[in-house]
Amino acid sequence: MAIHVIVELLPALAVVAVMGASAFGYGRWLLSLIEKFRGPISRGIPRQEQLFTLAVGLGALALLVFTLGVAGLLVRPALAAVLVIGLLGGLIGRFWPRRLGREPSASETAGSNELTRTGSTVRFLLACGLAATIGLIGLGVLMPEFFHDALIYHLELPGYYLLHHRIRFLPWNYNSALPAGIEMLYVVALAFADERATKLIHAALGLLCVATLTGLAAQVSDRRTADGRTTGRLAGALFLTTPSVVLLATVSGTDLGLTFFELLSLSAWLHWRNALQGSAGTGAADTSLQAQPWLILSAVMMGCALGTKYSALFFLIGMTIAWGAMMAAPPRLRPRAALVKSIGLWCGIALGVASPWYLKNLLATGDPFYPTFAAHLRPPIISPLGLEWLRRDVGTGGIAVALWPDYLTRLLTNDVGWLTCAAALAVALFARRLPAVRPLLAVTAGSLIAWWLISPVPRYLTPTVALLALIAAVGLATAATGHRIMRIITVIAVAAALGGNLVMAASLIRENYLSPFTARRGIDRQPPEPLSTDREPSSSLITVMRDGPERRQWLAWSVPPYAVIEAANHILPASATVLFVGEYRGYYLDRDRIIGTRYDQSPFITWAETAATPEALELRLRQEGITHLLYNQIDARRLEQAGYPAARWPDERTRMLFEQFRRERLTLLTVENGVLLYAVGAPQPDTSSP
Repeated sequence: MAIHVIVELLPALAVVAVMGASAFGYGRWLLSLIEKFRGPISRGIPRQEQLFTLAVGLGALALLVFTLGVAGLLVRPALAAVLVIGLLGGLIGRFWPRRLGREPSASETAGSNELTRTGSTVRFLLACGLAATIGLIGLGVLMPEFFHDALIYHLELPGYYLLHHRIRFLPWNYNSALPAGIEMLYVVALAFADERATKLIHAALGLLCVATLTGLAAQVSDRRTADGRTTGRLAGALFLTTPSVVLLATVSGTDLGLTFFELLSLSAWLHWRNALQGSAGTGAADTSLQAQPWLILSAVMMGCALGTKYSALFFLIGMTIAWGAMMAAPPRLRPRAALVKSIGLWCGIALGVASPWYLKNLLATGDPFYPTFAAHLRPPIISPLGLEWLRRDVGTGGIAVALWPDYLTRLLTNDVGWLTCAAALAVALFARRLPAVRPLLAVTAGSLIAWWLISPVPRYLTPTVALLALIAAVGLATAATGHRIMRIITVIAVAAALGGNLVMAASLIRENYLSPFTARRGIDRQPPEPLSTDREPSSSLITVMRDGPERRQWLAWSVPPYAVIEAANHILPASATVLFVGEYRGYYLDRDRIIGTRYDQSPFITWAETAATPEALELRLRQEGITHLLYNQIDARRLEQAGYPAARWPDERTRMLFEQFRRERLTLLTVENGVLLYAVGAPQPDTSSP
């Protein structure tokens, strides 16, 4: 049975491998151009060469797919051509001389520290922790996609774009205006495979974050107290075993891609800063010539982050504070005027790389950061009520003081880790003894404060958690160089942290992936006829990982609209267009559809408000090309009671018109889990009775 799972996973693995190789080829081309015009990128760490090459290539691949989407060319032949060109670039690039990272840092070549000298204990702990974490992630990757945001827009919008062969702003769905760099990679994956490929991409980005932390640790570790290799492994283990990170790595999200780009931006910036320090006092005419390529790389990576998610703003604010600290320091490295010029170059390149997404919004809505300033647009695309609810749900303005105890407890347990937080705080208190860590503290503090004040959603903290894990690892490795008792305490603390994280991570995985096997969540969710089976629902993970009735039953239990969506895939003609009302998880539907969000007013409500009769409303639906309607009456009532505009009727007349329309002008096709599928058109009279 496990062999069948692996065989079914092979297409996804092949697509991800080809995408990685193609991105690596684009990265080789672009880095060679930087070296050609700005000089060799030197004084790096050898293992980081591949990371920067891959990251630059992924950013380039995303922008190329975006260009195809704007041009209306999101078709398999065009996407395949983009991949082939990247593969050719990788093959040709093997014959080009590269000079990126040929000089390893002193910390990487230093001898083992006291933490390593404790024998194989630490290495064993780290190996076990990482192996167990990767096992949990692998289990989640093989399970069906259930993540709310993935089904609403991380996968839904790429699927919609592929269906229509183009990228465009959808006025009923504000998510279509968000930066979508990682989603462009998902477009390629979904063109040639299914959601397992996108889950693999996000999991791989998480592992790349671990590798990036290893390189960062080598940059900031003091060779007299700790070697970067051990510190980096510890930082990677603390980050990857964080329960929320484990769960994120199993879904088709964007947070780990954002973290990857931001960590590399910081790493390149530190290389640039260290290069200036190394050349200080040499008397050279321009000490920045060797460092400038690293500055460009840092800006490119920040641009990729800004093109991935709005929450990149938090890290950008942290980097701004690090720039400010550099400006405030005595101008012994470089004149302040030259630093200002460097800041301008860095900001200009970062904004230039991210600009396609914001320019698209500006042209489509008039707001480059839509829906941030949507309330000032005339006429408004999203209602003021929807904007108010959106800001409330993403925590704009912070968390109420009365909720702090429970919120912070869950945050430290699931999203940061107690040891990570405590060790990072200790390093901050004794930062004078670790001067190389000070820039990390500036970036971390700035991004943490910005996150808390603007939008303290735990997922948005993921890049900062990676920095906290790195700072904590530096502190733990430094503490292990003290008395023998300190070494023992450090090893015990590391073991307790990794063990505690793994227990919490396993609990999250069980809650999210195994609960349908036991509780059925209190809802009788029998699959529709196309999914019917003579056997009892299987309790085997392996059977759910395979394509078949068990996998679809698991989805029917875990994603309420799935049963009706799967039925629609069987009974609706290929030309059907389905309008969703009260439901927003549409990824699994293989037909054209119109799906909004809970914050955007449903097009159906807008049309019903202007219709005088059920017949007029039916005519309007037909004019818009709508052939079917999917209505989640349970969620619609819940959202209406809460006050969300997507399910809020403007008046009682419109509500009654809808109920009359359902009775007289819609034909019920199937109903499951409170979700109804209708065909637009009056029900036919029953002629079967005598």
